[in-house]
Amino acid sequence: MTNEQALTTMVASTIVEFHNEYAKQPVKKFSDKETAIRRTCAVLAEAGMAFDEICQLRKAEEVVEPITEPAKAPDPVAESLSDDELDGLDEFGVGVSEKSAECPHCGINHLGNGWQVHGDDHRCSERVFTCLACNGEWGPKIQRRKVESRQPRTDKDVKIAVVGGKDAANPYREGSASHKAFALIQGQPGITRAEFEAAGGRVRTMTHGLKIGQLRVVR
Repeated sequence: MTNEQALTTMVASTIVEFHNEYAKQPVKKFSDKETAIRRTCAVLAEAGMAFDEICQLRKAEEVVEPITEPAKAPDPVAESLSDDELDGLDEFGVGVSEKSAECPHCGINHLGNGWQVHGDDHRCSERVFTCLACNGEWGPKIQRRKVESRQPRTDKDVKIAVVGGKDAANPYREGSASHKAFALIQGQPGITRAEFEAAGGRVRTMTHGLKIGQLRVVR
């Protein structure tokens, strides 16, 4: 524990006491706690004093930071396994039972720590088993259904018909371009816009007819 960490846990009056015990010029109080901690840390450092792990002030050379040995990580074996070998692993990973179950990626006992199987409640990325500690996967590869791509529908694919069918009266002057366009659609219910334009139909008549309800889109 550092002096700053220890002082942070104390009230202002206690910090003043530690400061005045080792300072050449005692103070009654500090303007704020941040200043108190900073100045008291400086005084304690100059005096060679330090707080230990239970927040007791001692000579700095007597305070030894506890050394913790980092946990030795299990040796992962996944890098040495081929795709076929990963395919062949079951729920126990590279183990053979619940007790010896071992994730092939991080080496922990995933049955005790946490694991999931590809299904309705969980979706794995590539393989059917997932270790929750490292997100490593093993087991058979997931078979995904292929979805055939469809061509996006465009305005050219829209099919058009006359509202009222062949019994509807042609509202345009006989012989005009609009009269011919209306007759073309009426004679070929479901004609597409591309077919309509290819036959020389007047696009303005089609768009206007759709707008005012003379024509309709065939679903």
